[in-house]
Formats: sequence, C-alpha cells, structure tokens
Amino acid sequence: ALAGTPSTSRTDRTVLADFLDSVGAAGDQELMTPQEVGNVLRTLTQAGGFIDSGGWYQDKLLDAAGVKAAVAGIFSSTSDPETIASYLNTLGPETTLALEQALKDDPNAAGAIRDALAAASQAGLLSNDFIQQMVDRADFATLERLTSNPDKPLTDEFLVRIGNAVRDRGIDVEMYTSGGFPTEVRFADDHANAILRNIANSSKTASNRLLQDQSFVRFAMELSIVSANDQSIDGVQAILRAGTDSSLRNPNVGFGGEDVDRALSTIAEVLSDPASFDYPGLYRKKIVEPEIARTLAEIYNDNALAFAHAASASNSSFGESDVRNFLHVILQHQGETYNDQMTLGDYVQRTVQAQVAFYLTKAAVGGPNSPDRDSSGDIVGSLLAVYSDERARDITDDAARRDAEVQFRNSLLTGAIQVVPNFFRVH
Repeated sequence: ALAGTPSTSRTDRTVLADFLDSVGAAGDQELMTPQEVGNVLRTLTQAGGFIDSGGWYQDKLLDAAGVKAAVAGIFSSTSDPETIASYLNTLGPETTLALEQALKDDPNAAGAIRDALAAASQAGLLSNDFIQQMVDRADFATLERLTSNPDKPLTDEFLVRIGNAVRDRGIDVEMYTSGGFPTEVRFADDHANAILRNIANSSKTASNRLLQDQSFVRFAMELSIVSANDQSIDGVQAILRAGTDSSLRNPNVGFGGEDVDRALSTIAEVLSDPASFDYPGLYRKKIVEPEIARTLAEIYNDNALAFAHAASASNSSFGESDVRNFLHVILQHQGETYNDQMTLGDYVQRTVQAQVAFYLTKAAVGGPNSPDRDSSGDIVGSLLAVYSDERARDITDDAARRDAEVQFRNSLLTGAIQVVPNFFRVH
C-alpha cells in the first residue's frame, strides 16, 4: 500500500496496480465492466491512493497527479451516460464525494465528477435517494463546485434540492451575551450566495421552482440582509431575475405564464411581511437592500404587461395587492441611483408610463366598438391609481397626500400621452 495510507489486501493492490497500468492506454478500461471500474475507483478512493506519498505499487512509483489524471480520464473517455452512472452508483454518494474532493485541486482532473453527475442525472440514471444523500453529505464548497458548469448543468431536481439545502443551512445563528443581554448574531455561509448564482446560471426553471416556495424567498431576502455589509448578494439578485424571467412565459420552454405569476405572487407575499425575514432587533425602515430593490424594479419592467393586468385583477392569483407590494418596496428606494441617467424612481415611472401608453394605444387602435377598449381603460385607471397611491403613501397629512396623488397621476398620464405616438408606429 502507499506509505502513510490505509493498507489494502494483496488482491486489491494487484487490481489497483494492473488498473493504473492499463488506464493510460485508450480503451483498455473497456476490458473491465463499468461495475468493476467503479469498484476499483471505490477501493482506490478509500485506500487514500491520491496522497502524493512517493509510494510504490509493484515496480511503479505513483504520484498523486498521475493517479488523478488517470481517474479523470476514465470519466472523460466515455460519453455514455449509462456507463458513467454505473461508475457513480457503484461508488455510492459518500465515496463519490470523497473522489470529487480528492480531484478538486488538480487542473487536469477537477470537474470530472461534477460533469459525470450532470450527465448521469440528465439521463435520469441517478435515484432521488442518491441525489439527496449527495446534497445532505456535501459541504457548501462542494455544492458550489458541483453547480459551477452551466454548460453541463445538473437536473432541475438536483438543483432544487441544492437550493433547499442552501435555504436550510445557509445562515448560522449564534447567541452572544454583552452587558448581561443576549444578542442574536447571524452569519451567512461564504458559499451560499455563489451557489444561488450558479443555480440561476444553470436553470431558469429550477430558479422558478425555488421562487414558488415562500420559505426559500424568505431565506433569500434574509441572506441579502445578513450579507449586505461585507458579502456579495449578486446570487440572490440572479436567482430572482432568472426565476421570473419573462422568457419562461413561452410555452415552448415547457413553462407557462402561470408559473412566473406564481413566483411573482410568492415574492410579493413575502415582501408584505418583512418581519418574516428581517434581522431581529434592527427595526429597519426599508424592507429590502437597495440592490434587491433595483432587481425587483427590473423584474417589474421585464414582466410589465403581466403587472398591468394584475393591477386591475384583485381576485386573481397574481393581483393588485401583489403589484402594490412590489411598488411599495421599490419606491422606498426611489432616490437610489439606478444608472448614470436616472434614479430608481425614474426607472419605475418610465416603466409604468410605458404601460399606460401601451393600453391607451390598444384602446385607440381598436376603435369605439373594440372589446379591448373597456378593459384597456380599466387597466390604465388601475395603473394610475396604484402608482400614485404608492408614490404618496408615506405622506401623513390626508389633504397633502390627496394632492400628491393627483400630481403624480397627472404627471404620469401626461408623460404617457407624449410617448403614445411611438406605440402607434409599432401597431
């Protein structure tokens, strides 16, 4: 056995030596069945054969890099998912993770297990139990690596289970006592945000499934608050965008508008109850971080027509109250810079203005007898009312608030009328 590693039987050592002799020649591993190859990989992993000890197998000096390259070559030498799945299923979840850990720092071998898991899972050849054990046993650094190749992604089921693990384990809570008073302090795992970013880059549909879960959305909002001071929250932003992307409304992708609407409604419901995700004791005046407000504004813009219909549909699964929740949270940050040309408030106003202009145009193009005329008028009225109400929401004096609502409504309508000709050209 390798010096300093667990010993194996003479039979195991002979099999390992013969196997390592053979894998350098293309195709020689085909002399063994996939199960036999898996068993050799299992024995090699459990024997600590990746430790660069300078040990000998028979007449060959083995170095860790050579062993790792040989093992990675086993996976890269076949594109057959059944063969790859046989290797993995023979290894089992625990040894598969150990093998991934052994290969992770070698530039010629890193990613071999990640891509193998993607191939086998996409072919439906890994059981849910195998997947769940992988997720439960892996630390977050490993889960970040396993989700890091959007060109060869894991299945949605795999990604959703990883997202749920991040939800359940992504924030640590510790109690400290200062001056006799216990204080709760929360810490975000260093890899949690990156895993969310990887999931978003890998699958919009998996992101959407996660965003239909209130507990996940609450976690994402809490993670953004806990991380905001010293860690990136771009992963939270990415998964919010990916899971509500308007392209998912295309039936050709296997999703419909109702899935996006459910995600939007779930986000809105969570935003309506900030106590469910806020950091206890901070008494924050603004519900979300500025970066999240910008992302919510982009989501609003991307799904503008859906928000317009929802503004006049109080009883639908995605309705007026959801629109109000989005606008209220976004407009708390209206003075924040959106880009070099405008503030976040200006960006939202431009979006709502374009919505109003679109429906004014739709009513006009159809003529007085058009069935769209009344419904378009209702939508315009709802948009003007919801937007002006939310803009004036924080004004405490009733008369001043009413005056402000009229001012916001008139300003928005004037701007919309000015851009109506642009919509006529489109029609």
